[in-house]
Amino acid sequence: MAVFLKSPSGLDGAWGKNKLGFMLERKVPADLWTLVARLDANTTAYSDYTLAPLTDEKKKNKKVIVLYRVKAYNSLTESEFSNTKPIK
Repeated sequence: MAVFLKSPSGLDGAWGKNKLGFMLERKVPADLWTLVARLDANTTAYSDYTLAPLTDEKKKNKKVIVLYRVKAYNSLTESEFSNTKPIK
């Protein structure tokens, strides 16, 4: 029997029932998506202290945009990823 989770539809939304939690990923320019944290199902906020401040030397130290995305998971399956949320 296949079990499907509803894909997260926004980083500010609620994503259905029967989930164990969320996987939070981050992408910085010229890098691959990296798993940052596995979050409990009731998590409503997360502070990423694992990323040092980034600047773009070619653009006179303008801050680099970092992307985040999440997906829900349970003991049987994982959803698709949410939309991305850019953070400066």
